[in-house]
Amino acid sequence: MEAHLIKHALRVAAGGLDHYDPQGWDPKLRVTVMGPTPPDTELVWTMYKPDGSPWFEHGVGMPELEDEEMHDALLQKWGDGIDVDQDGAFRFTVRLVNELDDVDIVLHDGTMNVVRVGDSKVFAVDNSSLLTTGLVGLDVYDEHDAPKIRATVFLGGVSDTNEVEAHMFYNGKRFAKASDVSNGFDFSQSTGDTVASECIAEFGNVRAWNNLRHQNWGDDDWYYLDQNDGLYEIKFTRGGKINRTMAFEVADGRIVKDDIIEPDVAGRPTMWRVAEIVGEYDGDSVSDPSACRGYGDMETSSIDYSGDGMYWFRNADVVEEQPEFDEETMAAVESVCGQATNLLYTWEESMLEGHDRNDSMYSNFVLQCEIVVIDVGSFESSYSALGGVADEHLVDFGSETMILADIVERVLALRTSANSYMGAATDAEVAELAPYRAVLTNDKLTIFEDHPANAFRYYTENKHVIESPDELASASLWFFEGSSDTQAAGSVDGHSVTATVTGWRVLGYAFDANGVIIDEFETQGGGSSAPKSAFVGR
Repeated sequence: MEAHLIKHALRVAAGGLDHYDPQGWDPKLRVTVMGPTPPDTELVWTMYKPDGSPWFEHGVGMPELEDEEMHDALLQKWGDGIDVDQDGAFRFTVRLVNELDDVDIVLHDGTMNVVRVGDSKVFAVDNSSLLTTGLVGLDVYDEHDAPKIRATVFLGGVSDTNEVEAHMFYNGKRFAKASDVSNGFDFSQSTGDTVASECIAEFGNVRAWNNLRHQNWGDDDWYYLDQNDGLYEIKFTRGGKINRTMAFEVADGRIVKDDIIEPDVAGRPTMWRVAEIVGEYDGDSVSDPSACRGYGDMETSSIDYSGDGMYWFRNADVVEEQPEFDEETMAAVESVCGQATNLLYTWEESMLEGHDRNDSMYSNFVLQCEIVVIDVGSFESSYSALGGVADEHLVDFGSETMILADIVERVLALRTSANSYMGAATDAEVAELAPYRAVLTNDKLTIFEDHPANAFRYYTENKHVIESPDELASASLWFFEGSSDTQAAGSVDGHSVTATVTGWRVLGYAFDANGVIIDEFETQGGGSSAPKSAFVGR
């Protein structure tokens, strides 16, 4: 890295030892140096007369600057014998010098053109090139997350910043007024009177970008260049009349780089523009249209940022993730996903394993299959209502992440398995009960259908258990035993109490030889089981 002199920040004016009785002039110089600079150097300013002979050399201490660190210096050599009664082109150089370390770095080698005011001994520096110069900068010093726009022009003659306004236009339509207009530098003649001014306008509500836009930070009335590509123009007015205009373009969210970009003393990236003079004001005319900008040296130790450099502080836009569905649809999707995962957690393992038909709990498993069929049917209705919009929606299931369509396939497989198990159970039951149905007729068959032998115990006289189809068909008396608990009420020591009394109940049928009922009877009693005496006809 090397040191740079910021060309757009170079300011030159005429001074003098005696403002009241001027006998000549001496120069005033303001420079901005950007590091890095070597240690123990002086900033040496050398002036030459129009004939090339040395005029004076002036050195001031220079701090050692780190990379991109800035230093502003205002230089003027005071003293008797310095002022000269002479106009013309005065060459000047600015150098970094350290004789001990043999350092001599030229930062600028330019020319200031000095004119005599009338026939007097009053002199002024011709700033013709500045009058048609404009600057557009991004104030990353004040707020790098949302820099406001700064615009600078140079107005000839005496101007009052209280009467100066700046307005910004977008594609020909005015949309913003500068929130602040200030004076950056007064260009004086040798008597100290101002002959031109640097005018700086800040647009507080026009921002180049907003890094925190996604956090809803920033004022509601902020206007963002990065969201509005197009042609922009800034117009400065004096007393309500347009005096300067300059333009720039924004494309792809950035100010288009079509000229040199330099940082200013605060590190704000600033691009050179051409300013057009509008209207006529005393002292506000270009006397030398061929005058070179930068006081004749735009090359030595110059720096020129790229567009990326100008937008160094701008972060990539944060793209907010859009919700996959609206609130109503999302609620329906979450409900379906919840049903699906609950069904799989509850039933998938048991539906895969099945159940041993010879196990005493097999009938309970069949009942579970019936529940699965009902619940999967309800789930299918909810899923169908989504119309397939969420088939690609991701669902976490255990250690897996699956799309909803795959989850649905597994849920529907539960019903297929449950129906298969129930179908097998029905076939087995039909086969098991077929021998009974083959030998029973009339009322005996009707009662049997309501009380199948695989679910009920049949008794005949003396509480004998009927164990075969033929025995059931030949028995003239059938009995079924059940419980008959009753509630009893009473009092103990004056307090009402209730109690449950355990009892039994026997229901009996008598049949003729054709299996037709000829009598029905019922017997009840206390205790946990009916005695044999309850299993008799009448």
